[in-house]
Amino acid sequence: MTAPVPRPVDVHALPAMLTALRLPSIQRHWLALAGRADAEGWPEARFLAALAEIELADRDARRIQRREDPCPLRHRTCLGRSRAARPLHPHH
Repeated sequence: MTAPVPRPVDVHALPAMLTALRLPSIQRHWLALAGRADAEGWPEARFLAALAEIELADRDARRIQRREDPCPLRHRTCLGRSRAARPLHPHH
């Protein structure tokens, strides 16, 4: 049995694939890290492990930030703050 022939990688499709897979840190860092890996002759497994470490570290940092955030709905309006800031009857 022969090994399958690897098909060429479309690096132009990679950002869309990483977005679909929800890997934002890998999307931000892969190109610079690939250059370093090529320059230093890293094996593929080391490159992949380094990308995974970056993604995990960024996810941990975001999780900690979410836990410490006093307004967890900061991308929307924080209900506690918005109610206090709005008049109860704006038309009166």
